[in-house]
Parts: sequence; C-alpha cells; structure tokens
Amino acid sequence: QNQFLQDEVGSGVTPALMADMRFRRDNVEKLLANAEHLGGTGPLPLDLPASLWRDLARYDPAATLLSQPGLPALLVFGGRDWQVPIREKARWEARLGLRPRTTLLAFPALNHLLIPGVGKPSRAEYQQPGKVADELIDAVAEWIAATLR
Repeated sequence: QNQFLQDEVGSGVTPALMADMRFRRDNVEKLLANAEHLGGTGPLPLDLPASLWRDLARYDPAATLLSQPGLPALLVFGGRDWQVPIREKARWEARLGLRPRTTLLAFPALNHLLIPGVGKPSRAEYQQPGKVADELIDAVAEWIAATLR
C-alpha cells in the first residue's frame, strides 16, 4: 500500500515518509522476533500498541478456515484493489487448496471498496460516491443460495 501511495502523483508520500514507514515496519519485526520483549523497539506503524502487532502476528486466517472445513467461505478480490492486490487470490488458493465449501471470486473492475472503476486505481476514487457492483451483489446472493441448498 505504501509503495502504491508513494508512486501515486500528488499523494504527498515523500521518501522521508517512506523511510519512516519502513523503520516502523522493521520495529514490528524486531518486536516479534523477541516474544518476551515488552516494548522499547521504537515507534510502530500507525502508533498502534505492541500488543496489537503481536496479536496480528499470531492470527492466521487461512489456518482458521482450514481448521473449520464445514464452514462455508467466500473470498472476494478486486482487480483494481491496491490495498489487497489481486495477486493475493493466488496465495489464498495455494493455502486453502481443495478446502471444501470454499469459493474465491475475482472481479477485475472492482477496487477495495468493491466499487467498479476504470483505468489506474487511485485514492481519489475513494472520495467519489459509488455503490457496490451489481455483479458482486448477484454473485454473493447466488453463493448464499447455493450454500443453503
């Protein structure tokens, strides 16, 4: 996300800000490398507490799904999503394999808000009124109906 923002013209993300973000990311890695360490690594991303970063590091959503094979799962990916890029779909497919009751769908025109757009995605489109794509709504409705059968 940060690289996308730096590359976006007029984003205001400077090389100094990117260096600070990398520094904070590295601080999280240091924090996680020493489980007994209670802090002192320096500032963390978004100034969120160390306990949150530790909790996030322990959570594996794919493992959670794999441990509950009877739970239906629908994962949706947008081709214009710069926050969760479409390449993540392949990672989920690899992790979940042939897990039963799992559907992964890709919608090339959708952004992170599941709103359709054209051209290169940008932060500015998040400020524009829009609605979730009808094709996504239809796909979710069909998935729910099929799951209930």
